[in-house]
Amino acid sequence: MRQNSHMQTRSRAPARARLTYVPPTPRPELAIASPQTTSATPTAAPRTVFQDENIPIGGEQVARTGNIHERPQFNFEEAPAPQVSREPTSLYACISNGTLDMDKAARLVLKQKRDGSFNQSIYDEFVRSEVASRVQYFRNTGTLDLGDTVLEMRLTGIINYMMAEIQCAKFDRYTRTAEMAERKETGGGVSGRPVLMLTNCTRAWKIDGPAPFITADLGGLVSNYHPKDKESSFQMFAGLYRFLLVKITNPPQKIQEYSLRLNGKCGRVDSLLSLPECIANLLIGKIRETQFTELNIGAIRTFQTLERIS
Repeated sequence: MRQNSHMQTRSRAPARARLTYVPPTPRPELAIASPQTTSATPTAAPRTVFQDENIPIGGEQVARTGNIHERPQFNFEEAPAPQVSREPTSLYACISNGTLDMDKAARLVLKQKRDGSFNQSIYDEFVRSEVASRVQYFRNTGTLDLGDTVLEMRLTGIINYMMAEIQCAKFDRYTRTAEMAERKETGGGVSGRPVLMLTNCTRAWKIDGPAPFITADLGGLVSNYHPKDKESSFQMFAGLYRFLLVKITNPPQKIQEYSLRLNGKCGRVDSLLSLPECIANLLIGKIRETQFTELNIGAIRTFQTLERIS
């Protein structure tokens, strides 16, 4: 029989070596090294000392504050939008910071005269208003070297006329203020304020008009009117008639439907009603019979104005 090297033979296998326990070899203890040393040997390495504010940071960058996602290279500045100057719709809109733009005001007046919307009463109210009297500077820069001689002459004429009227109205205001102060210092006399007197009234003035006017005694209504101390004569009589017209209508708001004032050819509003002739004559006659201790020009002008109503 042919034997194979991997086949067991009847001969006895050699005995295996026994495993023995060998205790581990103890490791030497590690020495604690300081941060400046590079080895555990007691030999000290050279050290470099830095101050706190001079510690080198190498190639590091300081973090930015604010919006870290912002990219300045993508920020494009837009050109400001051109400011379009709007044309004023009234003369009061031509005043800004105590300066009146005469070019805009003159062009507005010329435009209104051309299209037929110019109102003389509104113009007079503006030049005599408190707002116009407080104007300190008159700016006129747009009417120079227009190229159109006719237009330039028209605008220049309107500007000169408007400036003269504003200055005259301001002078009249100062004159009235000085006269009132002088009358107050002198204590009356011939130039004092007129006083309403009901002792000489011989007729019983009773109003009995159509609706919305009521039946009332004008003598009792006049006696209940108390004017202000600082009012001029014209203001006192205008306030008296305003007081009477409100008292003789029921409800008082109905008086707003009537036209009581005339200011030139363009001053009346066609949508308002005319005051009944009997009511106007009764009111004028009542005040005419009332005696004034000191009748001056202001009262006479009041009568002339009231006669125009009827």
